[in-house]
Amino acid sequence: MPEAKKRIIKFKGKELPDPGPNFDAEAIRNLYKGQFPELAAAKIEVREQDGVEVIEFVHQVGTKG
Repeated sequence: MPEAKKRIIKFKGKELPDPGPNFDAEAIRNLYKGQFPELAAAKIEVREQDGVEVIEFVHQVGTKG
């Protein structure tokens, strides 16, 4: 069985524990949005950095009105 690729999960400059390779970015968001409600509206950015997959949830600044 191939070894799972290393991933880094980031939100607001903090690294969150990776729940495992069976979780895609949307499933990770669903897992953590109970702890971080603002994740519900965060933009998901996935990139490769030095051979590591980085999944970053970027807080969207909204406007009221």
